[in-house]
Order: sequence, then structure tokens, then C-alpha cells
Amino acid sequence: MSATAKTTTDHDQIRGWARERGAQPVALLDDDGKDSGGIELAFADHQDDANLEPIDWDLWFERFDQRDLALVFQDHTASGETSNFNKLISRESLPYRSTVTVDHAAIRRWAERREGTPVAVLDSNGSDTGGIELDFPGYSGGEQLEPIDWHSWFERFEARRLALVYQEQTRDGETSRFNKLVSRDG
Repeated sequence: MSATAKTTTDHDQIRGWARERGAQPVALLDDDGKDSGGIELAFADHQDDANLEPIDWDLWFERFDQRDLALVFQDHTASGETSNFNKLISRESLPYRSTVTVDHAAIRRWAERREGTPVAVLDSNGSDTGGIELDFPGYSGGEQLEPIDWHSWFERFEARRLALVYQEQTRDGETSRFNKLVSRDG
């Protein structure tokens, strides 16, 4: 099961996508209840969150452009349902073409073609945090990562209801290792 993610910086497309799903533009508040300068799209089940403050679209897009952001989003899930999946990313890190999947075989195949391995994330004391990542040759976080088998990795993947956003190639046509684990629930 997989679904394609799209990436845009188009204000009208973002506004339309959000409105179709009942999402509204919000500012992120810090622990003191002050505007942190961050932004998100809030869906009905999170609009009453104490750390979010509704703002108008003009201010939201002003911050969106000032921070040089892009929106990665999905219209429908692999099963055809309307999807709320979205993620704000830096335009500098725009993937050439992103795909979102929860398919275990597709994830493993993609990672292994790039010599990637499943790993558990460790804290500074070397204890397992419960987090997971894909590790690739040349990555410098070796002391914070511990190899685990694919079965254990996918158990954690499912328990946390994750999806993998990944890229096959860079804009230059090179093999890409771009990947990010994200919540399936948006």
C-alpha cells in the first residue's frame, strides 16, 4: 500500500487543500503561551490545542514565505480515503519527487538498494529510546544508533503508526537517500 505525496509552495493550492479538510492556519505557542513564530495547519481534532493559536491566512503565508517553506501533502491514502497528511519542510530540502508508503517490502527494498539498515535510536546513555531510523554508510550518528532486525523495526513502525516519505532520485538524477519517518495520522 502506498500513496504519492506532493510538494507545493503555491498559496492557493495550500489554502484550498486545507479548507477541503477543515484545517485552519495556526501559530505555535511556546510554553509561556507566547507566539513562537512557528506555523502549522490545524485540523478539527487539534484546533483547541492550548499550544496553537488561529491566525489569518495572510500572516500564515507571510511566515511561510519568510521561512522559505514548502508543504508536502497527500490528497488520498492508498485505500482512497481523504488524507490529512502534511509536513512543512524547508524549500532547500525539497525532494525531487516524494512518495509516502507504509508497505514493508517497498521500504526494505528502497533502503537495501542504498545499503540502508534498520536501527534503533539510543539516548546519550546508550539506552534504547524506542525510536527507529534507517542508517546509511557514512552517517555520523553511529554511537546513537544500534542495528536491529527488520522484523523488530517494522514492529515499532506499526506500533507508532508511522509512514516513510522517501525519494528515489535527486533533481540531478542521482540516487537519493532522502527519507523521513512521519505519523500516518498527519
